[in-house]
Amino acid sequence: MAGQGKTTLAKRVYNDQLIMCHFHVRAWCCVSQGYRRLSLLLKILSDIMDKLPSQYLQMNEDDLAVVKGNRYLIVLDDIWGIEAWNGMERSFPNDANGSRVLCTSRLHNLSSEFKLDCKPHPLRPLTDEESWALLQHKLFAKKACPPQLCALGKQIAESCKGLLLAVVVVAGFLATIQQYHWEEVARSLSSNVLSDNELCMNTFELSYRHLPDYLKPCFLYFGAFQEDEEIPIQRLALLWISEGFVQKTGVKSLEDAANEYLMDLIDQRKPKKKVFLHILHGYDELYTFTAPYNPYRLGIYADAMAFKKSRLFCPHLRCLLFFSKTLFAPEQKHDFSFMFRIFKLLKVLDLGDYDLGQKFPLEVVLLVHLRYLVI
Repeated sequence: MAGQGKTTLAKRVYNDQLIMCHFHVRAWCCVSQGYRRLSLLLKILSDIMDKLPSQYLQMNEDDLAVVKGNRYLIVLDDIWGIEAWNGMERSFPNDANGSRVLCTSRLHNLSSEFKLDCKPHPLRPLTDEESWALLQHKLFAKKACPPQLCALGKQIAESCKGLLLAVVVVAGFLATIQQYHWEEVARSLSSNVLSDNELCMNTFELSYRHLPDYLKPCFLYFGAFQEDEEIPIQRLALLWISEGFVQKTGVKSLEDAANEYLMDLIDQRKPKKKVFLHILHGYDELYTFTAPYNPYRLGIYADAMAFKKSRLFCPHLRCLLFFSKTLFAPEQKHDFSFMFRIFKLLKVLDLGDYDLGQKFPLEVVLLVHLRYLVI
């Protein structure tokens, strides 16, 4: 079941000071439904080594015994099938030194397929009283809930069906609206026939509908990034600006305005400085749609050779983002000149870590609408 707080609890354990001192190396890896074993191992390596040496990209998968001789803690978050673990198990040798692998999954029956040396730890849902207490804490901190809102607040908390994520999302939403809108929220969440996943989706949708119009395209832009990916704020701000989502107001620069948009999306009550923003969008069904034949925006996660061979033809494309980083060595060069001739309407082009060689691609001059370029 999603939304119970499995990842939150695992992160509390992972970041505990005693845990950090006890284990020689630690690594966190989000598995999810779509995964590649080599990519997962390289992600674990990058956590252990802080940065990824190019020589690891040349190693055979069978040689990636990444933690041999160390007492390690590896967290495999949001695992969906035994196949993911079976493909990685040999990379985590059992040296009888107290190493641990911690897995989280929303599939209750999956634990029976693992060879465990301990019992799984299922998380129970919150009681109605716990949900109401958490909702009050998120909204009012140590202050008491206004008496006129108590009945509605309890109704809303009970409608969350004990799902931690639903309570937290609803609290964040309630904090941004006038109190007379609480009845609308209570009605929206009052159905007794919703499944847990449907409840979470309805909660997210309710929050999305009440976003200011200028923030909605900024929020949807997060869908271009992978689940649990670290997104540099500067990159995100420049992408929003190049797409025309950010409007300059007064003496503020566009970059300052974009940062304010981001803080509004994170938390209007507690703006904080952050270097990276971790984005989790596991509810793929919420904002999925059938892409038109000629989409305006594309994010490419395939490797460079696969993209080159595809000769993707989308002449109306306005934005093209590349995200694959780990499957090729830095010295590999890729010829993408064909896309400068096809995608002539591009406003945003981000090639990520793909290496185009020593010469600047002169074909870029064909992109007369270009506002944002990363090569």
